[in-house]
This record gives sequence, structure tokens and C-alpha cells, in this order.
Amino acid sequence: MKDTFSLIIGGQSLAGDRGSFAVLNPATEEVVAQCPFASPEQVDQAVKAAAEAFQSWQHSSDETRVAALGAIADKLEAHAGELAEIITLEQGKPLDLARFEVGGAVAWTRYTASLEIPVEVIEDSEVRRAELHRKPWAWSAPSRPGTGR
Repeated sequence: MKDTFSLIIGGQSLAGDRGSFAVLNPATEEVVAQCPFASPEQVDQAVKAAAEAFQSWQHSSDETRVAALGAIADKLEAHAGELAEIITLEQGKPLDLARFEVGGAVAWTRYTASLEIPVEVIEDSEVRRAELHRKPWAWSAPSRPGTGR
């Protein structure tokens, strides 16, 4: 299993500006991995990158979203054993419970992909037809007090 990790910001793999920290197995207190320690600026960069990515993603079709969720579920399923091992090492959870948790994530992702957001007809008369279509919308993250960001 991999034991050194990086941050992913805007699709790029980066080290933490503040170095890294040890991840301990709570059952044995053994160091099982090193994880990057992000600075507040890196957190801001990650939020900004997510907001920028959403500018195009919000216009994605339902079919594109369903396909993306299916791909996520497939990837989770393909790496279920490794993910269960990581959960066990990080949380001290029994392996069978960790496997169940990963299986639940796969099932929930597939279920979410199967949901349809219905179009609600508000009015359907001789003079007009009004429909309500629910779609994601862009939002702005609140600024942190005293930072101007």
C-alpha cells in the first residue's frame, strides 16, 4: 500500500506547504503513512480551483453526470480492497466493517446516479406552459474574516 500522499489542487499533485504529518494506526500507534499538511493558502487554492471547475461542470447534461458517477462507483469498486485496508489502518476499524463501508459507498454512488430530477409542470394552459427545471448553480465561498479572501 502507498504510504506517502500528496495534495491534488486543480488537477496537480502538490506537497503540503507545511510539510507532512504522520498518520497513526489507532490500534497499534504505528505510523502507517505520511500525509501533506496544507497551508491556509493551499486550502484557498483548492476551493478556488473547485469553484472554477464548477463553472463548466454546472452546465453538464444529466447523462454526463450519470456517467461520471458510474465511473466513480467503478473506480471505488476496483480499489475496494485497498480502500478497506486504508480505512482499517487509519481508523482501527475491523477489515470486514471497512469492506462493508466501501461497498456502501459504491452502492450509494450507483443509487445517486440512478436518481432522476423530474421536471415539474407549474402551468399547462392554452396560453402558456411553465416548467421548473432543477439544475446546479454557482455559488461564491464566503470570505474568511480578516483575510480579504
